[in-house]
Amino acid sequence: MLWNKGEIDAIYSIQSLNPGPVASCFSFDQNEAFVPPGGYQAIKIELNGSLIGLIDEVFQFQVDGMRDTTPKIKIQGRIIGPTF
Repeated sequence: MLWNKGEIDAIYSIQSLNPGPVASCFSFDQNEAFVPPGGYQAIKIELNGSLIGLIDEVFQFQVDGMRDTTPKIKIQGRIIGPTF
């Protein structure tokens, strides 16, 4: 959930800090959007993993006009093969 505590629209885009094969397995329902003042934006993340192994990815929200710390989301886990 992304929350805009400011007084103007927060226009954002999402970028991987570790571009590579694992980062490309992730998709976001909205790679770019805006959050109105005082509003919230749910972020849906999907993983379509074709690689097996550990995940340690960081995605950063680039917010227009924000110079200081930008929000980040860290995703850690493990992709395992199918079990029957």
